[in-house]
Amino acid sequence: MQETLAHSLDQSLTTSKFHLLNGALSHIFSDLFTIFIIFFGAQAVLQNQITLGQLIAFHLLAGNVSGPILSLASLWKEWQH
Repeated sequence: MQETLAHSLDQSLTTSKFHLLNGALSHIFSDLFTIFIIFFGAQAVLQNQITLGQLIAFHLLAGNVSGPILSLASLWKEWQH
């Protein structure tokens, strides 16, 4: 009985660590994507290749695309467990 409980707790801890790591990586990639857009977009604005409004619009649209994708990834993780 105690072995079963210990095994169950061990699996629960492993799953929790996986979810924590996966969530952290998801946020890191999201933040890196935002930094990438702002960095290269700012360079394009300074070189008059695009306007500031276009950069802001692209950033908002990118968020509207990446948000649902990250939500689907979270749903997929929950569905597997």
